[in-house]
Amino acid sequence: MTIGPSFLFIGLSIQALSHYRENPLGVLLTLTGAISKLIGGLFFPEYRIIYLLGYTVFAVGLLLIAFKKRNIT
Repeated sequence: MTIGPSFLFIGLSIQALSHYRENPLGVLLTLTGAISKLIGGLFFPEYRIIYLLGYTVFAVGLLLIAFKKRNIT
């Protein structure tokens, strides 16, 4: 098991928290994906579907944050 991807998920989750006012759904999905990836990797390593769903939810949350339309005035 490597430590690098875990630090990536922690860093991206912390960065997502700064966008909470603009896009609460994206932040919620990002944090849920990171937590489910953690739970799937630690407690249920034989069930890879939990791990895969965590990655998917995390990526969807980041995409919602990244591609949200912003008003430029």
